[in-house]
Amino acid sequence: MGWRVKNLKNKQKKLIHMSDKAILEINLNEEYKIKIEKGNQFEESIFHEVYKEALKNVIEIVRHYYSHKDSKYDDFNNIIAFTGERGKGKSSSMISFRDALVNKECDDNRVFFERQNDPEQYLKDKSFAEIEIIDPSLFRGGESLFEIILAKMFRKFQNRINEMDCKIDQTHKRELIQHFQKTFQNLQIINSDRKDIFKKDSIEALSKLAISSNLKEDFDKLVDYYLEHFDKKNFLIIAIDDFDVNIENAYKMLEDIRQFLIQPKVILLISCKLEQLSEALMIHYKNIKIENQEDKAKRYIDKLVPFSRRIFLPEVKKLEDIEFKILNDKELVFNNITGNFNELMIKLIFEKLNLIQTNNILNSNFIFPNTIRETQNFINTLLNVPNNQKLRKYIISEVYLLDIKFINILDDLENVSDDLFMITVLRKLLRLNREYIVRRRITEAYTKLSNASIKTTISLGDIYFLLEEFEKNINLEDYDSLKFLDLFKLYFSLRLLNFKGELNTLEITKYGFVNKYMNILPKEKGLKSRDFLQFFGTLDWNYDFLREEEVFILGMFVFYLGEGNEDYRHKLDKDIFVERYTRGILSPFAIWHNVNNIKTLSIILNFSTEGKFVKLNEEWFKNSLFIKQLYNPSFTLKIFEYIGEFRLKIVKDSLPDNYFDTVCLLFVYGIIYSLEKLEDLYKLEGLVKDFTNFPIINEMLKYFNQQIYFNKKINELNDKYKLNLEYDENSFITDELKHVMNEIYDSSIEETTDELSINTKRYLSDLYNEINKTKKFTSRFLNYRIERLKDFPGTEKIIDYFEEIKWKFNEEDDNLFNEYKEELKIYLKNLING
Repeated sequence: MGWRVKNLKNKQKKLIHMSDKAILEINLNEEYKIKIEKGNQFEESIFHEVYKEALKNVIEIVRHYYSHKDSKYDDFNNIIAFTGERGKGKSSSMISFRDALVNKECDDNRVFFERQNDPEQYLKDKSFAEIEIIDPSLFRGGESLFEIILAKMFRKFQNRINEMDCKIDQTHKRELIQHFQKTFQNLQIINSDRKDIFKKDSIEALSKLAISSNLKEDFDKLVDYYLEHFDKKNFLIIAIDDFDVNIENAYKMLEDIRQFLIQPKVILLISCKLEQLSEALMIHYKNIKIENQEDKAKRYIDKLVPFSRRIFLPEVKKLEDIEFKILNDKELVFNNITGNFNELMIKLIFEKLNLIQTNNILNSNFIFPNTIRETQNFINTLLNVPNNQKLRKYIISEVYLLDIKFINILDDLENVSDDLFMITVLRKLLRLNREYIVRRRITEAYTKLSNASIKTTISLGDIYFLLEEFEKNINLEDYDSLKFLDLFKLYFSLRLLNFKGELNTLEITKYGFVNKYMNILPKEKGLKSRDFLQFFGTLDWNYDFLREEEVFILGMFVFYLGEGNEDYRHKLDKDIFVERYTRGILSPFAIWHNVNNIKTLSIILNFSTEGKFVKLNEEWFKNSLFIKQLYNPSFTLKIFEYIGEFRLKIVKDSLPDNYFDTVCLLFVYGIIYSLEKLEDLYKLEGLVKDFTNFPIINEMLKYFNQQIYFNKKINELNDKYKLNLEYDENSFITDELKHVMNEIYDSSIEETTDELSINTKRYLSDLYNEINKTKKFTSRFLNYRIERLKDFPGTEKIIDYFEEIKWKFNEEDDNLFNEYKEELKIYLKNLING
């Protein structure tokens, strides 16, 4: 924590406790105005280190003067450069420091110059004069920097002597005017045409050349007299703002500094981008035919502005432990707890747009601005909320700085209607990903998605899959791709927010937020998907003993109920749930969107839509923050990433021995872990609470936590969010529902594009279910099944196996029979799972 010294009435000094957090204050109506801070604000300024470094350099310059003032050698440097990109606050910090230094005895400034920053109080008895800020961008063309400085000094003197109460001694006044005249005459000679000098007789010409060679010495005497008898100060501060803007005259200005302004009682403050100065020098050297321009420019800058005298302005993106304030006409419109810049920008966007942005693989986000000025522009744009049109234009303007392929994508998307938006995005992302198809074993996914021609069959999961693949394959040095990805995620979210009509919203969630190629939950032994369970036949035989609420919960896991072996999304039939279904898919991820499908599912699965539990789920879905964020790829892809992290780092290999409990662990707690991480990283609130208030999730937590599962992180989450909910007879998940879902998983098969394989596995799946349900059977029962197997090509080895073991089932001993039956089930299960 920081401390400051304050003068008390009794002249004793006392340490006053101060906060160590910096304040970044943005006033929306002062976008192009230089913000001046007082010395007593420096401790809490984001430029705190800049001010401290500037003060340290001033002390060095002053100390050097007093320790070397009798030296004949000109071996010191009096330049302090505030350097950085435009908009970083160079002008604000330089002028604020200059004003505080000149007025360091004022109450507003005194605290900064006391012992905390100047332990020896070296500057306590030193005083500083100033002239007006010099802005080279306002030079009209004929003036030199040195002329402007002389003019500013004389103007200040002239204004003072014209005042009614001027107390300058007449003798001193005349002497000072003579110093000005002598310095200016020498400057005139230097700037005059040398031919004019040599037209004079030799003695007069030599005399003028001798006088002009003493210009630096005469200016030194002028400054001495000016400080002693006019300003009555020890040092003169000359501040030059935006030194690099006047590129045409940059070399001449640098030469003015080098030749005349390296003076013992002058302290030069300049704000500039040194790279731009270096470029101006290279242009100059190129014009005068000097080789090695870059090297020569670098050596020139290094000598004139040594590294130790360069003060680098902070990058706002790297600011840590700051308080972020936004004012509109001095009214506070946003004030947040302390955090780093990225956290606070994420918090601001969340408050204004209800969209959670996340950091990319470089732990940053290219949406966020780089400088204070850009931050002000971005916030002004962000707060222009209606339809988000201004923010969309901001994103497009940023994309226009990138590769042409990214510009073309955004141009095309801006001109496409809402109903064609998803399929257009799909095609654009496929084209972006095309170069990675050979390197990644996802050719089936790309083939399937490339053939998509019906706009209503494109899912958010497809878009997220392609974004995820693109992100995985981006080279970390590919700045354009990384920036485009961040910008595109926000652009995509804004477009979805502005979709017109409920129909479009329902269409894009019809196939959910996940597709089958993503593999979010780890496969069983690397083979069998836990994300999507494909089964054949109907569900009704499975849930005879389930309560109505359990049938509803089972229905919420249903991803698809249809017919045939074709890929369901390449059929013209738009229905994903049909009453006479012969094939289905279950997925835990279906509960994210299936509340939209309650009416249809209730007819097929025969449960009431009027039940209290159903209504609670509908109400939660309508108001859920979590559900709203799923339309935001920045959020959803981060959730998928953290679910994987949860499995690898937290759960590891310690998984339950059945599907339902594994889903409770990896899916439910994986999401809770992910949301907690987002809350902690970005100082957000309410995500975990909202998700665990989902009635279905609430019931899954009750059921899972009645069992014994030892995991330190799970226990921490349970304690932190009070998830140890009591399971009782009123809970809606029972062992029967768990058994049904485990049975479906055990009999499920992987989706494949091989039709013969699908037919074979479909029959084996039916056979597995039939054997599982039949308590007792004989070899005769299996003989009929063997005959059926002969209809499927490639089943010769399976038939041989059945012929070999069928006699075992004539066994009368029930224990032995059940043992043989389990062996057969395991054999079939392995065949089904590949």
